[in-house]
Amino acid sequence: MMVRMIIVDDEHIILDSLKTLIDWNSIGVEVTGTADNGAAAIDLAIKQRPDIILSDISMPYFSGLEMLETLRRNSIATEVIFITAYGKFEYAQEAIHYGAFDYILKPINEELLLSTVSRCAGKIRTWQNRQTTEEQQHVNDLILTCLLRGKAPEKTEWDLIAIHGPDPEKFPYAVVVGFHPGNEEAPNPVSPDLRSVWVSNRLKAAGDLSLLMICFPDKSGTEWSGIIDKLIRGNTEAVTAISTVAAQKDCFERAYAQISFTLIDAQVNGKKGKVYFATTGKSAALSFPGFDSVYSSLSRGIREGGTELIPGLLFKFFAGFLEKEILYDSSLVELYCIELADFIYGENEEYMAHSEAGEKIPAIMVIKKRLTACPGLFHVFAALCEIFAGLSGNINKDQIHSSIRLVRQCIRIIQEHYGEAITLPVAAQQLYISPNYLSRIFSAEMGKSFSRYLLEYRITMAQKLLRESNDKVYEIAAQVGYDDVVHFSKIFKQVTGLSPNRYRNAKP
Repeated sequence: MMVRMIIVDDEHIILDSLKTLIDWNSIGVEVTGTADNGAAAIDLAIKQRPDIILSDISMPYFSGLEMLETLRRNSIATEVIFITAYGKFEYAQEAIHYGAFDYILKPINEELLLSTVSRCAGKIRTWQNRQTTEEQQHVNDLILTCLLRGKAPEKTEWDLIAIHGPDPEKFPYAVVVGFHPGNEEAPNPVSPDLRSVWVSNRLKAAGDLSLLMICFPDKSGTEWSGIIDKLIRGNTEAVTAISTVAAQKDCFERAYAQISFTLIDAQVNGKKGKVYFATTGKSAALSFPGFDSVYSSLSRGIREGGTELIPGLLFKFFAGFLEKEILYDSSLVELYCIELADFIYGENEEYMAHSEAGEKIPAIMVIKKRLTACPGLFHVFAALCEIFAGLSGNINKDQIHSSIRLVRQCIRIIQEHYGEAITLPVAAQQLYISPNYLSRIFSAEMGKSFSRYLLEYRITMAQKLLRESNDKVYEIAAQVGYDDVVHFSKIFKQVTGLSPNRYRNAKP
């Protein structure tokens, strides 16, 4: 790696000699420019950002010291080596104080000059190598973070990955392998010519699981399939999960879901599961009995104190996500899990939690915050197991059913806000429960949907206004929540059999 240097001296004979008569290539240094004064050197340094400036210290108009001070003030970290006459020795000492690398006295000794510049170049190479290593580690950490959150990198993240990883144009496809190496050093099964191992970091929350992201040039995966074969032959217990072949930028989501599911399988069954998603499809998917069945089983198990059944029931819940191909949408899975917890907890005053401010809030809000903060599906699964196990030991069977009270609270919201843009999600948010749960219990309790009840209540209030006030029809429509008077009139006639005006004229 060549180190770039510019030379500065106001005496053109010395400047030319330093540039042409010294064998800079012998120490890996390339002279990329020259300047005959400090001001010109600063302009050149800003444009080229050289690694080294070799400069005379005493120059008219703009000295070497002024040049160095200006460079540092503008955050230009170029190393500076000064050349100075013996009579200006005190200047050289001041230059060292300002951060110059070293100084050389005139007359110049060529061997000493080469030795000094070589030492400076060695320092620069060490720093650059350290920077490269740190950047590569940063990119590896970034890739691992993207895998664990299950989303493709943002543009700025992808720009970094594309620079430091395999060229996306040459290696457009990728697969992620999760494996248990059984020792501290993760194996590197990839041929050096591909240079395609991006990540071999440990996933600390998942025991000894390690991840490798492997990139290859063709969609058929001829390169990585041979790699996996070697891994399996070398250690039949090593490979845990293989994510589906995908475009390099899009492989994170499926890898996240499939490897997380394998970790859940391992926790439930107490083993390191071998699941080959890429070659045998969804071989880990179990028969899913449906969400309602899982809800009922979990609710019954929790009430009866069967904490040992909870992991297995939740495993079926997650297996259903895999079978229905929604396990790859981590946000959707989180919502379903929150709904499951909401269903199990209901809205019981006995299950309130204290916020940081000290006030009481529904426990489901605390659970929601905890689940959405989980870094991966494995952590969501573990958190649910812990939450439901804790509930099982403290639940009060007489207070688990609170649907009647919730529906009554919902009706009160409708009666107080029917003239506003009230909707099922808005009401559910005020009750701290999910819209699906509110819809289900409202229909069961009232024998009609939320929207139908709201519609009928609005028409009832409109009838009252038509009978008791002289407001115009469009004004009454607005008072009961309808912006469009034509739509209001149509709904009113569907419910009552009369138009608003005919209803008003028919009043006793």
